Amino acid sequence: MMKLISDFKFWLLIGLLLRLLLMIITFHPDFTAFALAGFVISEGHILDVYDYLFNLPSNHPFYHVFGINIFGYPPLALLFASLPSLIFYPLMDRSFQEMFLVNPYQFFGSFSFETQSYLLLRKSHFLLFDFLTLICLLKVVAFEKRKLALLLWIFNPLVLIADYSMGHFDIIPTFFVILSLFLLFRNNPYLASLAIGIGGATKFFPFLFLPFIILLWGKNFLDKAKLLLIGILPMVAVSLPYLQSPVFKSNVLASPESQKALFAGVKVSGADTLYLFVLGYVLILIFATFHKANGFEFMWKYFFSVLLLFLAITNFHPQWFLWVTPFLIFFILEKTSLWRLV
Repeated sequence: MMKLISDFKFWLLIGLLLRLLLMIITFHPDFTAFALAGFVISEGHILDVYDYLFNLPSNHPFYHVFGINIFGYPPLALLFASLPSLIFYPLMDRSFQEMFLVNPYQFFGSFSFETQSYLLLRKSHFLLFDFLTLICLLKVVAFEKRKLALLLWIFNPLVLIADYSMGHFDIIPTFFVILSLFLLFRNNPYLASLAIGIGGATKFFPFLFLPFIILLWGKNFLDKAKLLLIGILPMVAVSLPYLQSPVFKSNVLASPESQKALFAGVKVSGADTLYLFVLGYVLILIFATFHKANGFEFMWKYFFSVLLLFLAITNFHPQWFLWVTPFLIFFILEKTSLWRLV
């Protein structure tokens, strides 16, 4: 037992050092969108963050570089993105941030304490969700398989690249999905539904799992209604202040990104399309409903099946593969002979 704990500490330290290194030496252009959101919100534009760029004069550098459609994520995603800017506000020079956001490439090519520390601070909140996801993973797997689960997560290239190199926030909704599974493992469907709702209020894909919780864990109609309301409450609550914004409605609620699952279809007539994802999703949901098995070992497989279907027929972004990483780990732990494929 003591040797296992010592091994865990060693690999956790190696994983942390690897992450800290990547945070300061890597950059991806997508990083600037989330850095801009943090900058805007830390400047006090919380309720008008979506309209901020729209209201800028056309000769403003931000308007020229970003346009007005850069914020295509739900409000909670932008609020999470602003955490480093709010926490480390005194350590982030305003003029440096403006210059970095307009042209980050001018700061690369040689070591600069200001540049490297800014990258470190702006990505720092990913560490929290990263290791919280790992804790949830370890809590739901058998004790004798925890070391393998730890190694598969700590050195997973999808985690390292998506979060610490590209600067995307996909680890945040992924954490809330795994948290929901952990809560189901602890037989708490209400908090699991809330976790799905919070994750869905950052990126929409966790909402795909809410019907499984409602149908398989709701004991009766009233119970199912409660689970539904709890699940949609976070998105409704954080969206209400922004419903007056036309930019929010067009970029978030009606964005093409949120409708990608409907792009793949088969024309059955001139005006009718059979949507492949909808068909597959309904079939998985029907199977789960008739199977009536709602234990953890079944729930993660339902979630996994939905994500595999989604990625199979969607024009995906590479960071989306992070969503399936925990489920791949569950799959490998169940069939341990497959770990060599890693």
